[in-house]
Amino acid sequence: MKKRKTMAKRLLSSVTSALLAVSSMLPAGFTPGEMLSAGAATDVSNLSNDKTVTDVQLLVGSTPQKPDGTLYQFPDDATIASVTNAIDNDYFLGIASQFSVFMPDYFIPHNSDSEGRMAIGNYFKSETGGEYQIGKGDFTQGNNNGNPNANLENLIKNQDYARIIWNAGTDTVTPEKGLALEGVGWETYSEEHPGRNIAFDKNKTVDSKTTSEYLQDQYGSYQSSLYGTNGALIDYQAQMALLEQRSTRAAKQKNQFDVTGYTTVFDKTSVNVATVTYNGDGSVPTDVVYLNLSELTEEQYKAFKTATFIR
Repeated sequence: MKKRKTMAKRLLSSVTSALLAVSSMLPAGFTPGEMLSAGAATDVSNLSNDKTVTDVQLLVGSTPQKPDGTLYQFPDDATIASVTNAIDNDYFLGIASQFSVFMPDYFIPHNSDSEGRMAIGNYFKSETGGEYQIGKGDFTQGNNNGNPNANLENLIKNQDYARIIWNAGTDTVTPEKGLALEGVGWETYSEEHPGRNIAFDKNKTVDSKTTSEYLQDQYGSYQSSLYGTNGALIDYQAQMALLEQRSTRAAKQKNQFDVTGYTTVFDKTSVNVATVTYNGDGSVPTDVVYLNLSELTEEQYKAFKTATFIR
């Protein structure tokens, strides 16, 4: 029996994702990124050798979108490096903006799942009491109820991407024995969800096996969903440095919101709610606004920190 996120946590996740999406474009004055990453785009076959995509498609999909919703028009000779640079220059969170979970090292989730894509630099172990579902959540349930827009590919209007990008260990940290990539909810993947499920660096090793051998042993019946790339698709060290630089800059921006808190009853349970209200001039169009927690009063900060719902 799988443990699933409570409705409160699921709604809070949705709100958080929405807030990130609203503030995702790179604000004026922030330095664009210049990442050193893997080389030219190359074809990648799955382990069953019956499907082929490019490593660029595995990273960003076949129809990646800019923050304004228009499609990127990458040239045929686009590389992992050039695509990463373009997204880093357009999105405040850089390439990390394309993932619900972005972890440069290990990831051990408890009582949760991921509504979108996941990128992990090292090892993964589900501690949810069951398989960890990725890119499924309530989307499939909605689709089964007759909503053709409910699956993840339709929601983000993209496909051919890897739902999981797994680096299988950084240069300084190796996977712990038995904690490489376990507990993935394979029922997430079906004809209804055509995403290229797992992209992994085939040059790494796990427990004295190549990553290809390890995954074949772990998930042998899903070889058509496993794509081994010649090197890492993401430079986690460079991306984390970029995020730290931009976060430091953003932390200095003036707060533009008032926060109030109250308690209500949801699903027969008392929950805390935080209302976030813009205090600027709403008649003036602006691309980016800032909620700076360090400038909130103690009462406002407590209301935000303890909120189950954010409105």
